[in-house]
Amino acid sequence: MCKTIDHVLVPGTFDPITCGHIDVVRRARRICPKVTVAVAESLGKNGVGTTFSLDERVELARCALEAEGLADVE
Repeated sequence: MCKTIDHVLVPGTFDPITCGHIDVVRRARRICPKVTVAVAESLGKNGVGTTFSLDERVELARCALEAEGLADVE
């Protein structure tokens, strides 16, 4: 028996979130009723850390997704 996938996770540092990231989320949303974007802390990215803080990256992702009509994405 085949099961359907009802929830997918899109992980990343999103430093910052880009049009490509949003495209991946949009495509995931088309095939799955529930999509969660997980913003990673990633203290050691490229040996220097991220450009934006975790809180800033979460807020940037939230605003970008909402502006693209993806406010139902967690």
